[in-house]
Amino acid sequence: MRYEVTQSQIQYFETHDTILFEDFFSKEESALFQKFSFGYDLWRTHPEIKKMTCNKELGEIIFQLTSIKPVRLLFDRIVETETIDLTSSSFQGILASVLVSSHGIEIFSNKIPIHAKERSLLIVYGTIDAVFKFVEHDPFATFIKKQGYAYGDPLTSDDYPLIYR
Repeated sequence: MRYEVTQSQIQYFETHDTILFEDFFSKEESALFQKFSFGYDLWRTHPEIKKMTCNKELGEIIFQLTSIKPVRLLFDRIVETETIDLTSSSFQGILASVLVSSHGIEIFSNKIPIHAKERSLLIVYGTIDAVFKFVEHDPFATFIKKQGYAYGDPLTSDDYPLIYR
């Protein structure tokens, strides 16, 4: 079933840089990540998480909200009750992020910090020209360096797939 984004939802996102969709994933899908301990890039080793993070329909919604395509998967990670500020991420070219929780999916732009009120799955999407950049205190930069990327390197589709073209 195709999920339709209305013009009023697009306008809301443009005004507030965030929007909640309560019924995108089923309750079972929304609870999948609860069985994992802290993790970064779970999609690389867990097919059920990959199914959520590489969801083409989710990519299409991000395109509808931002008017930018293609949409590239950058990373996912488990977050607890914390504030997420992607302005200090090691990825340049973040397009939008999705917070999957028991309440639904909250899509937000990289312009604003967002507070996770409960254990959630954070999925971050970027543009086709996203690059790895130096950010002194980003603890996740080591994961990217282990893949062989150096600061300033563009991300490849082999490591960071395009989910919507």
